Amino acid sequence: MSIRRLGRALQIVRVFATNVGSESFCVTDRRLFMLNFNERMLLWNILNYPMKVVCRSVVTFELLHIVSLVCYCKVGCGGNLQEWGIYLICGVCHQLSMPVLRKERNVSCSDYFEGRRLYERNLGEVVLYECTVCGFAAFEELCHWSEDQFKSEIYNADYYLCDPPFGDVRPRKLSAWLSCVLAPGDLIDFGGGEGVLSALLNERGFQSQSYDPFYGNVQFPMDKADVVTAFEVVEHVPNQHALFHQMLNILKPHGLIIFSTLLKPTQLAQDWWYASPRNGHVSFHSVPSLGSLMRDLGLSHISLSSEIHVAARELSLLDDAAKWLPISINDTPEYFFDKDWSRLAKRP
Repeated sequence: MSIRRLGRALQIVRVFATNVGSESFCVTDRRLFMLNFNERMLLWNILNYPMKVVCRSVVTFELLHIVSLVCYCKVGCGGNLQEWGIYLICGVCHQLSMPVLRKERNVSCSDYFEGRRLYERNLGEVVLYECTVCGFAAFEELCHWSEDQFKSEIYNADYYLCDPPFGDVRPRKLSAWLSCVLAPGDLIDFGGGEGVLSALLNERGFQSQSYDPFYGNVQFPMDKADVVTAFEVVEHVPNQHALFHQMLNILKPHGLIIFSTLLKPTQLAQDWWYASPRNGHVSFHSVPSLGSLMRDLGLSHISLSSEIHVAARELSLLDDAAKWLPISINDTPEYFFDKDWSRLAKRP
């Protein structure tokens, strides 16, 4: 830690100690942070007790940034967040989540396939928090970004580098697969990018429309559909309950939600290629966390593979889907990072 940053952390402690009872105060550390009473009391607790729990509904990344500096100043532990004692509440099952990985923000999934960094500029690291019970994991800093930040930092002109199949290859594979497992009907492709999948399905006799707040049609659908699809969308969305509520709002009572997201091991023991911030991947499910989420929403679901999942309001609606042969969305990468986030090596 630099002397300048250490001085800022000490200043935060001094300012906090003299203003804890006041209605509001601000701290300057690259930006101006306004903390409310709950946030001030949280900082007070962190300064006085060894392990703290930060409520996901209250925390902001700015607060976490200040907390990290304060805890660094207090215990002098460097970059080990577990030693900092900062824990969050899981966004799915509401149990304790703890930091398990620090990852450079410009690392992309494609790096693991190409064997090189496609985005070379170092933008600093983000922290992956993982639930100690259900295994749901999230990059908390990115979960607090605005839509404008995602548009400028992630879904920009360079996005195609981190997900080459997004534009054409994946939609063509999916349209062929959906045509095999579904009869033509009303379908809404949620998070459908530029609408390529919907256009291809319409050519096959479906009545399909696409919705994506970052690409193509940004107008939320007013109609309800027999099928709502969300391929490689779940991992991009911070609030999982809100995402599925949105899809349920446009799904007919006896309809299906067909979605893909690669499931993680319940507890990560090392780096995982799918957890790559540059792709906009912020939320990651395990088998237990996906089951917990579906139960909370009153949904039944089946996983046809570690990638393809189908949900419905009633279990009996999944009888036909249980017989489908799943499609493979992602290949297995050939490379892994073997030194920091600068060098990749080929798997033996």
